[in-house]
Amino acid sequence: QDEVVSVYAVGTSSDDELRQNNVIDNATMLMKFSRGTNVTLTLSRGANYGYDQRCEVFGTEGMAAVNNIAEHSSELANESGLH
Repeated sequence: QDEVVSVYAVGTSSDDELRQNNVIDNATMLMKFSRGTNVTLTLSRGANYGYDQRCEVFGTEGMAAVNNIAEHSSELANESGLH
Protein backbone atom coordinates (compact mmCIF):
# COMPACT_ATOMS: atom_id res chain seq x y z
CA GLN A 1 0.00 0.00 0.00
CA ASP A 2 1.18 3.53 -0.81
CA GLU A 3 0.48 6.86 0.84
CA VAL A 4 0.66 10.48 -0.24
CA VAL A 5 3.62 12.21 1.42
CA SER A 6 3.28 15.68 -0.12
CA VAL A 7 0.83 17.77 -2.13
CA TYR A 8 1.43 21.00 -4.05
CA ALA A 9 -1.46 22.80 -5.72
CA VAL A 10 -2.04 26.12 -7.48
CA GLY A 11 -5.13 27.64 -9.02
CA THR A 12 -6.20 30.65 -11.05
CA SER A 13 -9.30 32.42 -12.24
CA SER A 14 -9.68 32.86 -15.98
CA ASP A 15 -11.55 36.18 -15.84
CA ASP A 16 -12.15 39.17 -13.58
CA GLU A 17 -15.69 38.23 -12.58
CA LEU A 18 -14.55 34.83 -11.32
CA ARG A 19 -11.55 36.39 -9.58
CA GLN A 20 -13.75 38.98 -7.83
CA ASN A 21 -15.95 36.16 -6.52
CA ASN A 22 -12.98 34.01 -5.42
CA VAL A 23 -13.81 31.31 -7.97
CA ILE A 24 -10.82 29.28 -9.13
CA ASP A 25 -11.61 27.58 -12.43
CA ASN A 26 -8.15 26.26 -13.39
CA ALA A 27 -5.92 24.23 -11.10
CA THR A 28 -2.84 22.01 -11.14
CA MET A 29 -1.90 19.60 -8.36
CA LEU A 30 1.18 17.43 -7.84
CA MET A 31 1.05 14.55 -5.35
CA LYS A 32 4.11 12.54 -4.34
CA PHE A 33 3.71 9.06 -2.88
CA SER A 34 5.99 7.23 -0.45
CA ARG A 35 6.92 4.53 -3.01
CA GLY A 36 8.08 7.09 -5.59
CA THR A 37 4.97 7.64 -7.70
CA ASN A 38 4.15 11.19 -8.82
CA VAL A 39 0.60 12.13 -9.81
CA THR A 40 -0.20 15.35 -11.68
CA LEU A 41 -3.80 16.55 -11.99
CA THR A 42 -4.74 19.41 -14.30
CA LEU A 43 -8.29 20.71 -13.99
CA SER A 44 -10.29 23.35 -15.83
CA ARG A 45 -13.97 24.24 -15.68
CA GLY A 46 -13.87 25.88 -19.07
CA ALA A 47 -13.81 24.03 -22.37
CA ASN A 48 -15.24 26.22 -25.11
CA TYR A 49 -15.19 23.25 -27.49
CA GLY A 50 -17.60 21.19 -25.34
CA TYR A 51 -17.53 18.71 -22.50
CA ASP A 52 -14.04 17.31 -21.96
CA GLN A 53 -12.60 14.76 -19.58
CA ARG A 54 -9.47 12.72 -20.09
CA CYS A 55 -7.20 10.52 -18.02
CA GLU A 56 -3.74 9.16 -18.79
CA VAL A 57 -1.73 6.77 -16.66
CA PHE A 58 1.93 6.13 -17.48
CA GLY A 59 4.02 3.29 -16.07
CA THR A 60 7.16 1.29 -16.71
CA GLU A 61 5.29 -1.17 -18.96
CA GLY A 62 3.17 1.25 -20.97
CA MET A 63 0.35 3.79 -20.89
CA ALA A 64 -3.43 3.65 -20.51
CA ALA A 65 -5.73 6.51 -21.50
CA VAL A 66 -9.41 7.37 -21.45
CA ASN A 67 -10.23 10.02 -24.06
CA ASN A 68 -13.24 11.85 -25.46
CA ILE A 69 -13.78 9.83 -28.60
CA ALA A 70 -17.47 8.91 -28.80
CA GLU A 71 -17.12 5.54 -30.49
CA HIS A 72 -14.06 4.35 -28.49
CA SER A 73 -13.05 6.21 -25.35
CA SER A 74 -10.20 4.00 -24.16
CA GLU A 75 -6.69 3.54 -25.46
CA LEU A 76 -3.83 1.32 -24.35
CA ALA A 77 -0.23 1.70 -25.49
CA ASN A 78 2.48 -0.76 -24.53
CA GLU A 79 5.51 -2.55 -25.98
CA SER A 80 3.35 -4.32 -28.58
CA GLY A 81 1.69 -1.15 -29.89
CA LEU A 82 -1.37 1.02 -29.61
CA HIS A 83 -4.70 -0.79 -29.01
